[in-house]
Amino acid sequence: MKRTFVLLSLFAVFFAACEKEPEETALSNNVYHPTQDPAIVTEEGVEQGAIVGLFSVSDTLRVRFSRGNLQYRAKDSKWRFAGNQFDVVGKENENIGKAFSGWIDLFGWGTSGNANSIPYCSEMDPSLYATSVNMLVGNSYDWGVSNEILNAEVSWIWRTLTVDEWNYLLEGRSNASQLKSYATVMGHQGLLLLPDEWICPANVSVVPAAQSYATNNYDKSAWIYLQANGAVFLPATGWRMGTTVQYPEEGYYWTAVGGGSEMAMYLSFRSGHNVTLTFGQRYLGCGVRLVKNE
Repeated sequence: MKRTFVLLSLFAVFFAACEKEPEETALSNNVYHPTQDPAIVTEEGVEQGAIVGLFSVSDTLRVRFSRGNLQYRAKDSKWRFAGNQFDVVGKENENIGKAFSGWIDLFGWGTSGNANSIPYCSEMDPSLYATSVNMLVGNSYDWGVSNEILNAEVSWIWRTLTVDEWNYLLEGRSNASQLKSYATVMGHQGLLLLPDEWICPANVSVVPAAQSYATNNYDKSAWIYLQANGAVFLPATGWRMGTTVQYPEEGYYWTAVGGGSEMAMYLSFRSGHNVTLTFGQRYLGCGVRLVKNE
C-alpha cells in the first residue's frame, strides 16, 4: 500500500523484543511492577519508571523520559512501560482487539481510553480518534495524563511531547547536533538521545549524528553504562495500518499535536535519513514514549 498521506518514505531494520515478558511482583504500595531491569538506575529524586537523564524541551523546561515505550493489555485494561528501552511488541500488535490477552504498543492518536478513543481500536476511521481535540497537552486523551501505569512509582504525571518540544530537543538545545545519533542496542535499531549534561562513559564510545544504525552498536554491558549516564533509546517500531504492522524497520512516535479532525503529527526516523516530524492519519498505530516535567 502506498503511503500517500506522509511527507517522507522511511525504512530501517526491525527486531522483535528479545527479553521474555517481565514477571510481575507486588511492592509495598500494592501497585504491581515488572521486575526491574538492572540497567535501570534510580537515584534520589527520580521516580521509578523514569530515566535519570534530563532533556531540555524549551528554554525553561526539562523532562525525563519513561523507561520504555508505553504498552497496553486489553483483557484487563492495564498500562505499563516496556521492561527495557529497546523493547517493541512488533507483529503481535496485529492481534489488537478487545479480547487480546497480550500487550500492544502501537496506538491510534489520543487513544487513552477516554470517550470513544479506545486503546485497542484498529478501525481506519479518523472520527474514532480524539477528533474533539488538536492538542493532547493537559488533555485526558493523553495516555500519561489519564492512566495508572503499573511500573511507574507515580501515575498521571506523564505526558506526550509537543512538536515544538521535539524540535527544541533535537535542534534547539545547546549542542543539540552532538546529542543524538542512530544506534543499535542489543540487536534493536533506533534513535539514541543523550541528555543535556552528557558525560560519555570511559569504556564506551558514541559517534554523534550518525546516519546509520550500524555506526553505534552496543551490547548489554555497554548499554548499561550508557543508560546509567542518562541515555534514551527509541527503538524502531513500524506502524500499524488496521490490523497489519508495516515498515517495522522504521521508527514512528506520536506527538501531542493534531491537525484538523483527521491528522496528527508524529516523529519518524530511519537509517540514512534525518529525523522528521510530519503529519499522518490519526488511525495509524504508532509508538508512544512519555515524559515527565522536572
